[in-house]
Amino acid sequence: MEADMPPPLLVGVVEGFYGRPWTLEQREKLFSRLCDWDMTSYMYAPKDDIKHRAGWREQYTPTEAAGIARLIKACKRSNIEFIYAISPGLDMAYSSAKELDFLKAKVDQVVGLGCSAFALLFDDIGDDLIPADEAAFGTFANCQAHVTNEMYRHLKMPKTFLFCPTEYCASRAVPSVSRSSYLRTIGETLTAGIDVLWTGPKVVSNTISVQSIVSVGKVLQRPPVIWDNLHANDYDQRRLFLGPYQDRPIDLHQHIRGILTNPNCEYEANYVAIRTLAMWANAALARGQGLGVVKTPTPAQDDLSTRSEKSSSSLAINEDERSQLSDDADDSPMQTEHRHSPLPATEGPEAMDSGAPRDTDTKAVLGDEQASRGEPDDQQAEFEAIAYDPKVALHEALAEWLVDFHRPCSFNLSPVLARLQESGEGTPQAGTMLQPIASDRGSDTASHGESSAAGTTTTGEVRSSGDAVDFSAAAAAVSAGTEGGEGICHASPRKMANPFSLSHLELLADLFYLPKEYGAQGLDLMEQFQWLRGFYPWYSDVADCSTALDSANGASMAGVHTDQQDTGGVCSTSGERASVDAGANVSMKCDTSSSTSDEFAFDSDLSPEGEAALADRHYKEWCWHAREFHAKCAAVQAMFNSLTEIPNRPLLYDLYTYVWDVKEVVMMLDEYLTWLERSDNARRAGANFYQPDAEPWVFRGGMAAELARFLPEPAPLVRPDRPKRSKSPDCSVFTIRPYLPSDERALYDVCLRTGDSGKDGTHLYPNFPDLLGHRYVGPYTNLSVEFAYIVEDSDGVCGYVLGALDSNFFYKRYRAEWVPAIIKKYSHIASRPDLTESEKTLWKDLVEGEPFHPAELVDDYPSHLHIDLIPRAQGKGLGKRMMHCLLKALRSKGSRGVHLEMSSTNSHALGFYKKLDFAEAALSMAQPEGSLILCKSL
Repeated sequence: MEADMPPPLLVGVVEGFYGRPWTLEQREKLFSRLCDWDMTSYMYAPKDDIKHRAGWREQYTPTEAAGIARLIKACKRSNIEFIYAISPGLDMAYSSAKELDFLKAKVDQVVGLGCSAFALLFDDIGDDLIPADEAAFGTFANCQAHVTNEMYRHLKMPKTFLFCPTEYCASRAVPSVSRSSYLRTIGETLTAGIDVLWTGPKVVSNTISVQSIVSVGKVLQRPPVIWDNLHANDYDQRRLFLGPYQDRPIDLHQHIRGILTNPNCEYEANYVAIRTLAMWANAALARGQGLGVVKTPTPAQDDLSTRSEKSSSSLAINEDERSQLSDDADDSPMQTEHRHSPLPATEGPEAMDSGAPRDTDTKAVLGDEQASRGEPDDQQAEFEAIAYDPKVALHEALAEWLVDFHRPCSFNLSPVLARLQESGEGTPQAGTMLQPIASDRGSDTASHGESSAAGTTTTGEVRSSGDAVDFSAAAAAVSAGTEGGEGICHASPRKMANPFSLSHLELLADLFYLPKEYGAQGLDLMEQFQWLRGFYPWYSDVADCSTALDSANGASMAGVHTDQQDTGGVCSTSGERASVDAGANVSMKCDTSSSTSDEFAFDSDLSPEGEAALADRHYKEWCWHAREFHAKCAAVQAMFNSLTEIPNRPLLYDLYTYVWDVKEVVMMLDEYLTWLERSDNARRAGANFYQPDAEPWVFRGGMAAELARFLPEPAPLVRPDRPKRSKSPDCSVFTIRPYLPSDERALYDVCLRTGDSGKDGTHLYPNFPDLLGHRYVGPYTNLSVEFAYIVEDSDGVCGYVLGALDSNFFYKRYRAEWVPAIIKKYSHIASRPDLTESEKTLWKDLVEGEPFHPAELVDDYPSHLHIDLIPRAQGKGLGKRMMHCLLKALRSKGSRGVHLEMSSTNSHALGFYKKLDFAEAALSMAQPEGSLILCKSL
């Protein structure tokens, strides 16, 4: 009967990123963790290992082979499957028997080292076939399937053999997953025992739904193995991802062969990424086995101390928690439902002990007893649906990871220092320690007055509840058991004034969360500054009218508008993105309910005294928020200072540049706010926050870029005439992001509402309101989705920009694929007697018209675009930002120029395009009647 059982789920790590590969020691440490966390697999596929990809034909040298053999043995010791991947697709001649022999010889060498699991990768390569391959196989998919099947047979059909297609995600499937001839051929041609890797809807998928996996599984005729890039950061080396594994439903496990995470390039930064995947996988496994959340007896019926002794892997419960549970039991006779076990202790030597595996993954969904045995404690247990909570999983993973920060850890010296140590010239004196990297700012520089609720003292020291943890004794115990080695230095334990704590680590994770989501504290930092910028008139109105008002931070302050564009308090959009898969997508809510309520709103019927009193209340509220923001900045500085003193130096070095980067931007925002607060008459004369020789700090990656956008442009600040204040500042929040299929209906609506030369065109197309969208939206969202961006606010989508990289290729597909489908759908339209003139003209254009793209235009400006915004999104700088997103994306794909067609009567749009350096095209042939053709070099 075992033969009928499905193969076990592959769960583990793929080292598949671009950049410096991990070291042998790091990988061995990884294998031990994978084993402790009940994971199964590791795939060796570092893109920048020359003999994995570019030099795939070359055999490994004896030294290199010994390194791989060492990894294979380490995997076997940890009961982890080592999967060797090779990527020959860059330059392989598929029809060449000699090339196939090279490939067989290479894998045979690895077989000789003890490897029994393999992967053949054809990702991130071109799709051009040489004539010999085209003659032999006809299509790219047939070429790859032939080589893969041949290698599978050559290796005697191993239990684990993976294949990565060139169309490895939905966004790269042409034209779509269900209609891709490439994927269909792969599914039909690959031998049944070969598993296929898949990254989801995108290269970096924000979510992966069950339905999307079911769909691709039908095309591939097998459940895929997810190659998950959720935590990959090789596409933006200013970003790091410390958030939990999330947005993959537990039920996904029923439709996949496995999940391999391709995490951050920095090995030491991957504890959370891998740990929370292990928790997810254990929850999925428990769901598959029919296990549920156990309702255990109350402490009154089953003493907590007794239950702790039953389970060899139970987590520590401190006295406060034990007392609280006992109190709860006395208050209620009901059974206690444990969805998550108590968190591990994060204080004292017990938390530092690494002698036993930290097996808490199943506790995140089961309970202490059930986690230790994988089954209920007794027949009285009741079951419910298992849930995986990424927030709880993150907290548990961070609590575990904190131990590593305080473990003195050895690290390799540079070869030069190692040689000096061998000769005795560079040996440190006994009892000395390697000094931590000095922080650039003392804690006293973060001081901003009185102590606040966030814990900032008058000296700038940040206190967090539960932070005062003395790790020195435990660290010394760990250090005493650390083995030395040649060329190795050991950081000695030292007493830290403000040890790196769990609250520090949670702040760090929130600043570096996930590709399209920021953590709560990071968002709070941004929202606080957005509020301060948007409601700055509350402060400046009162400060300008008073010569000696006592502000909340004890200073006499005067304010000015810092940026004419921000006078109205309009919040900025989320970041510009150079490509669909790079950059952040975050919807930031500006909660001003407390400050825009009726009691704070201005009333024109107020007396002068009442208005002055209300203005003073607004002023004090703004000052309170300013103090809160200063406290948050001080917390970031304190976290950085504590991080630089941790004894685990390799971990610090992997995190350091990222934390330094975001800390510097936060400190600049802090200084900018202080600059706004203080009385400075020079600013009234046009002084600038930036010094003339200031560094270009503004445009950075990820969280740093979001925060840096709050800084003013480096131009003289000129105080504008003060506009009459409305009842409350406009604090609308707009997000620019890539198009999603679920947006299509909204884009059609925007197209119609701007269909009359930028005005509402609903009255022009009463019978077929979607017809305009079928001409100007649908072709792009179906044939050129990579270059489609939308802008939205709390009310939904309010604009879009659409483009095509190669106009000739796009219009060829438009005529061959899109137009016939529309004609078929509207086959009855010609017989309608009630068509408006606009509908008749548009239908004729769809059926018979040829888009204007003469050779003299597309030779120099091969790409084209169009943009539409409804009124509520106009006049806020959104169009310019959206255009920058698209133009950068086109430029990054090699476009040398872009053109567009617009109505000659739309003077407003013409002015907009000219501000973006578009110019009227100088063409020898006549342009379409009533239209202007504009162009721009990239």
